[in-house]
Amino acid sequence: MQCRDVGKVLADALEDEGEDAAETINNRNNSVKPTWLINKKGKLKMKVAVTAVEENLEGQVDPRFGRAKYIIVVDTDTDDFKVHNNSVNLNAAQGAGIQTGRNIANLGGVEAVITGNVGPNAYKTLTVAGIKVFLSDKQSVAEAIESFKGGKLKEADNANVEGHWA
Repeated sequence: MQCRDVGKVLADALEDEGEDAAETINNRNNSVKPTWLINKKGKLKMKVAVTAVEENLEGQVDPRFGRAKYIIVVDTDTDDFKVHNNSVNLNAAQGAGIQTGRNIANLGGVEAVITGNVGPNAYKTLTVAGIKVFLSDKQSVAEAIESFKGGKLKEADNANVEGHWA
């Protein structure tokens, strides 16, 4: 199925249902299985984990994935967020990316990660868990979420740094 076909299926489902459309989409075409939902207002509805240097949305996105000080999980539909302390991995001799990826996967419901950089083992851990990775330049967590919602962040198709780069 081509991208424009997926968009038409989404639009048709929203028009027909006026509510969460994932079930309608899956019933119309079994090959389309979106991992996100569109809410009644047509907004993206998912949980996104963002690496952060501070415990708030005004702080910068941490350029390090595995050794990020905090992971902020944001609900893109409501803009509610929860901060998770990742300091246990700050000084890890090795495996920080893998462990941080596992921790995010174990939170349940996170479908995407926004970070500055991601190494090969962290990338593999996240993708095996079905979590997409998006890269963000220097900006606040709030700005990164808005860029994500607007489709302005680049989805990583592989690691963008070597392991143990920081």
